[in-house]
Amino acid sequence: MPDMQVGYGEQVITPPLGVELTGYGYYLERRAEEVADDLKVRALYISQGQDAVILISCDLLSLSVEFTDERRRELAARYNLPLSSILLACTHTHAGPAIHDLPGLGEVDPGCRMTVSRAISEAVQAAWKYCRPAEMSFIYETITPIGYNRIMGGFTPIDPVLKTVIFAWQDGRKVYLVSYACHPVGLGQSNVVSADWPGALLARIEEAGHQGMFLQGFCGDVNPVNRMRGMGGSIEDLQLYGDILYRHIETAQCRTYTLNTADIRAVEHRVKLPLNVPPYAEIKNLKSSLPENLSKIPMYDRFIDDWIERATERYEEVRQEPFLDNVPVQVIALGEMKILSLPGEVFSGYSLKLSAENRSPLMTVGYSGGNIGYLPTGDAYYMDTDYACYQAPKFYGLFPWDRNVETVMLRECNRILCKAEGVNGVDKASCLSKGDKNSA
Repeated sequence: MPDMQVGYGEQVITPPLGVELTGYGYYLERRAEEVADDLKVRALYISQGQDAVILISCDLLSLSVEFTDERRRELAARYNLPLSSILLACTHTHAGPAIHDLPGLGEVDPGCRMTVSRAISEAVQAAWKYCRPAEMSFIYETITPIGYNRIMGGFTPIDPVLKTVIFAWQDGRKVYLVSYACHPVGLGQSNVVSADWPGALLARIEEAGHQGMFLQGFCGDVNPVNRMRGMGGSIEDLQLYGDILYRHIETAQCRTYTLNTADIRAVEHRVKLPLNVPPYAEIKNLKSSLPENLSKIPMYDRFIDDWIERATERYEEVRQEPFLDNVPVQVIALGEMKILSLPGEVFSGYSLKLSAENRSPLMTVGYSGGNIGYLPTGDAYYMDTDYACYQAPKFYGLFPWDRNVETVMLRECNRILCKAEGVNGVDKASCLSKGDKNSA
């Protein structure tokens, strides 16, 4: 079997001072005043025989599905690959420039958007150019958490597993592909540019003479523990989290798993997700019935006026077809290791259920293929004040999901995971039956 070939490339995308930062609302005009660490686009080009995949991670809050599709199509044409073989994700730092147009969360700077587009192409080109033979292994390590469940106010449910793929070149250097689930909001609403704790983790890897890439896990309901004590945070907090995770990776390398096979596969589906469109009168009268905690938020009046206008304009269109279409669900398999990516802020419960029902190692990745907003678990919808269920949809789209969105998405995830396994000779019919049963 031909050797696996792996190449790494990166480009800096740190914005100029004065650019509006994104990640918090509403209409804060939070502008960059200093840079704590550089933001980057990182790329991996991985090939085995005639098959190849490209993995890209950007130190940004999020990208739209449209922007992501355009970049992926360009790369697919340039490197003669199917669209499913290109994964483009964000680390979800809240201390970077606005590239995704989200009302109330910062104005998009056209120059920054062009810089990101160019950097994606250049990082992939560098990774492709410097491909060389590598051996692959992986680590699954349950760790003491750096994050807590912000809804439950404790350490359950969260995904406690630090997932790391290690590519080792013949010269002794390595590339670490790391995934963990925790919101990068360690600095709160500061005016500092930073890749947050994922950047601190990758800096530790680089200090050791290696390279790294971070793929954010399903962290929609998980915040770092320093947020328990308030909105603020410090660079020292980020460095502490990065150091904790790095030491776990370092000590766990004596327990790595090696590949039984090195074949590469990629599958992608586009799905429809159901929306819950409220009565028209409820939209028009929303301002008069706002809870007190929301009505006191600065600039929330302006945000709600804007949302009512947008919702009114599209009401009949969406009511007649209450779905969001063209939602990408993607799996990239490296041997028995599978990377399942979804375009949203996915609650940790999804990862726990999917990992429990799939025997092969599974890395669950959010903010990949775009960002359509939070994907809560069904039980979250019974709390009528939940931000992810009822407030965030107003800037990610228009209307909240139907509370059955978890059932729909888990079914689609199980189906695509089964398809990826079926290509490798697993009993596909049996797997699909299991997927339907588990997501019911």
